[in-house]
Amino acid sequence: MEAAQFASGKSGREIAREAEEAEHDRAERFRGHFEIISIILIWVLAIGFILIGLAWLFHILGPADRRWLEEDRVDDLRGLLTGGLIVGVLTDHLRKRLNP
Repeated sequence: MEAAQFASGKSGREIAREAEEAEHDRAERFRGHFEIISIILIWVLAIGFILIGLAWLFHILGPADRRWLEEDRVDDLRGLLTGGLIVGVLTDHLRKRLNP
């Protein structure tokens, strides 16, 4: 490949510039794909948290004879919801700090 570039009559600077542009394009494509994956993951997690929160809310607010979750499971859901919120806040904070 390098031999073909040199044979094309381009100067070393032009070849280096094209290589930098190609590397930049690859990096941008990767960032774009990673961003799409991140957005999909955020939506999946948000929907999951909403469903878990609704199940917990219906269990707590529903009549006593309709409660289907054991107390251990209610504690697990509460921990999952509050722990997930804390992780979300920390992740958002770190993302803002890492990307100026």
